[in-house]
Amino acid sequence: MVDEIRRIMSEITGRDFSNINENISLFSSAIGTKARDILCLFLEIEKRYGVIIGAEKINNPNFFTLKSIAIEVENEKLFNLK
Repeated sequence: MVDEIRRIMSEITGRDFSNINENISLFSSAIGTKARDILCLFLEIEKRYGVIIGAEKINNPNFFTLKSIAIEVENEKLFNLK
């Protein structure tokens, strides 16, 4: 799922996310992702997977890594299957 999130971010930003460390904040100066890019990512996740990222996650600054987002999508997809 991390690689899928990378592909989506590359589509949104036009930049290559294939080598971005999955544990670095997407808002770090090394990556420089804008808030609107993250919003587009969350909208695309909802469209593709039916997963809505909750406010409790969005309000946590530690959440904004490729790995954290991928884990959340996987967990919510499994939860939605039940």
